[in-house]
Amino acid sequence: MKHTGFKKGNFKKSDFKKGKLKSSVFAASLLSIFSASTALAETKLLELNGETSFDLYGSTDYTFNIQLDQPYSEITKACLTIETNDENLSNFPSPGSLAIKEKSEFAPIEAELLTAFVVTIGYQIIDPDTGTLEISKPSISDPQVCLGMTRQNLEDGFASIDLRLSGDVLSISSLKFEIEGTPSDLLMSLVNRSNTMFYPAEGGDVIYDFSLGNYFDEYERKVFRMWSVVTMPDGSPYPDKLPAGFALNYGEIRAFEGKKFKIPHWFPGGSYTLTWYVSDNTDTVIHKKSLTFFKKLDMNI
Repeated sequence: MKHTGFKKGNFKKSDFKKGKLKSSVFAASLLSIFSASTALAETKLLELNGETSFDLYGSTDYTFNIQLDQPYSEITKACLTIETNDENLSNFPSPGSLAIKEKSEFAPIEAELLTAFVVTIGYQIIDPDTGTLEISKPSISDPQVCLGMTRQNLEDGFASIDLRLSGDVLSISSLKFEIEGTPSDLLMSLVNRSNTMFYPAEGGDVIYDFSLGNYFDEYERKVFRMWSVVTMPDGSPYPDKLPAGFALNYGEIRAFEGKKFKIPHWFPGGSYTLTWYVSDNTDTVIHKKSLTFFKKLDMNI
């Protein structure tokens, strides 16, 4: 994820683009955020071509970007409510189903959730005693889906999801995305750019992007110290990058793209965790982000 910075009081990043998509999609705020102690909640309306109400057509891929107002140290809820438009429905609506695809930033893994709609058909009844005509209008349910990978991805304030409709057309009144979590003064993003988590016995390269941003509004400039460690299968630490210090102005984000950890051939087979640590000069808190990879056992040993 490439970060381009944000302004004081208004967290921003560049719009995410996906060239193969047929539609340009962006995210916008719905409500003001509210907080109680350290807890925070945000609600966003997702937009399609600048509109919050629109039609989704079958066999078309749509990407929606979710832009939060600030980074988080933890997000406990990330749910999408699909509010449908029941106006101008036929008596026998058939919306089909909606596939929601999310991708992990920490591993080359993606998941697709299939969301079905409960449909109430329209009907007319004539009371034989009074001759009164009773009309029931057709309706479609407004399902809510909670997303696990997206919840983790959103900790740095930005994520995207893909939608694809299996039916002909679905009228959307709104796509409402709600999150709850603990806000953070530090933006940390660790994105796995490798196309695998599993490496052969001879080793290989783990490629990733790492970003760090200053969101401490009481400091215009802050000094950070960062280093990385690989945890071996037996739990012992293996030093990767030695500690280095640098300063960031408020709102400044420094991106380290295309970083590489070379897995030596002599590393034993098993599960490894690469962790970046960040501390600052004003408190004793150490922040961290991790990703996991696996090395095949060498059966010739």
